[in-house]
Amino acid sequence: MGRGRKRIMYWIAAVIIFSAILLTGLWVSRISVSFEFTAGAADSSVTITFRLWKIFSHTKVITSAETESGGKVEYTEKEINSKRKQKIRRKKISFSVIFSRFKRVKAELKHIHHLASIAAGFLKNVKLYRFRWETVIGTGDASSTAVMSGLLWSVKGIVNTLLYSFLSVQREPHIEVHPVFSHAYSKTHVSGMFSFRIGHAIVVMLRVTKAWRKSRSKMKRSSNAMTGGFET
Repeated sequence: MGRGRKRIMYWIAAVIIFSAILLTGLWVSRISVSFEFTAGAADSSVTITFRLWKIFSHTKVITSAETESGGKVEYTEKEINSKRKQKIRRKKISFSVIFSRFKRVKAELKHIHHLASIAAGFLKNVKLYRFRWETVIGTGDASSTAVMSGLLWSVKGIVNTLLYSFLSVQREPHIEVHPVFSHAYSKTHVSGMFSFRIGHAIVVMLRVTKAWRKSRSKMKRSSNAMTGGFET
């Protein structure tokens, strides 16, 4: 019995140690994300690949055919009448409701600012290894093509500045604009690769969840004050 118990204790200790090493390895490991986006006049596609330890990988491809929706939304006569009544109905808003709405907007802006600071802290630890953005543009008219090319260069310059401001850029981004003056043409190709630590992503998710729950609880406490001033 004594030897059997010792073996069980050894196995339990081995499992605990192995689990601790595995969790620590996952915590400090980086997930690499490669992406490629191509958009032309006829179709477009997005390819995203996730890699862990250069062993595990998963690729997702989305084409424009998958995102197109040809269905039409149909409303019954009852729903149409209900919507008309909602539009016709007039509501009187008291000063207290206006003040409550102002407080709610102020709280929402504060919450958004807090989430933005959390996201900025996470993005600073995201390493951008490669970013390439090429655009071929032609409107069929030389002057308007030149103007459009200048606007695209301005937009891409802003994007390039944002990349350096929010991410840890490891290699200089490659950005190009190729004007076509002879005929109308449009094509864009964006590709790149970045990585982030799993542990850091988990911490950020927990912080965002905590901030979101805190914000929702404040909104619930003020919901009675928000709806108390409506009269139909």
